[in-house]
Amino acid sequence: MYIVNTFAFLGIYDYTAYLFVDFYKGDGIIYARFWEDKEDIEINNTGGTIDIIYNIFKITILSNRKKRRRDR
Repeated sequence: MYIVNTFAFLGIYDYTAYLFVDFYKGDGIIYARFWEDKEDIEINNTGGTIDIIYNIFKITILSNRKKRRRDR
């Protein structure tokens, strides 16, 4: 999560109700739920850290989804 949180300033958490990565036997699994959906997303990654970060970018900042409005 430290590596994922490094990219938080890009707004990856503005698209999701939750987003985390779980590792089992070297493979990272991305778990997420978009704030406007009720469906959970599970993405299996057999590659390395770069693949995990890229997949997170694809489902968040590179998607055409709406951002969640946050009051600062």
